[in-house]
Amino acid sequence: MISDYDFILAKSKENGAQPLLQHLMDVASVAKKIAKCLNMDEDTAVCGALLHDIGKTSPLFQKTLKKNYVRKPGEFFRHEIASLFFISLVDASKRNAIVEMIVAHHKSAYNDARGFGILDLDRAEDCFEHHIQGFQEWSITALKILEELGFCTHHISVEEAQDNYEYALQYCFRKVKSYRGYSKWRGLLMAADHYASALSGI
Repeated sequence: MISDYDFILAKSKENGAQPLLQHLMDVASVAKKIAKCLNMDEDTAVCGALLHDIGKTSPLFQKTLKKNYVRKPGEFFRHEIASLFFISLVDASKRNAIVEMIVAHHKSAYNDARGFGILDLDRAEDCFEHHIQGFQEWSITALKILEELGFCTHHISVEEAQDNYEYALQYCFRKVKSYRGYSKWRGLLMAADHYASALSGI
């Protein structure tokens, strides 16, 4: 699939330079099959898969993919957190499951080994302000990518993005307090993400 947005990458050139749009499409395809096998809601699985990495559209992430990029001490950008800015695009009935899919598909939401979980970062840093940088510009591209994938979108203001972030933050806080040891939605997304990534170069 050739897109006008293939310059937005999910992986660096050293790791295959896969366009983000292609990666999202691949993960959604795998997620749908896993959901069907596990008798989980396929539409929720697809929506979460299409949104899980959309935060990679941010220039703060794209610059990390450049050859010889060196991260400065204390510098960080969690694309999962930026992806949460778009959760109002999905039906409210699916939102909690999709937060679980997005927020922890690489890092635990809390007590992450490197302190990169959403609850860890929110306590230690001005997390939202850091990740929202340039949002009014890069969100336009993110929404166009989602539209190419068949997603129904609308303009998301900085205020709406902040509401989405706060919703996810509060959900994670409640979830951690009532922790039962696992999230089937997180597991589904992690499996789909790793499987699709493993096959991307074949």
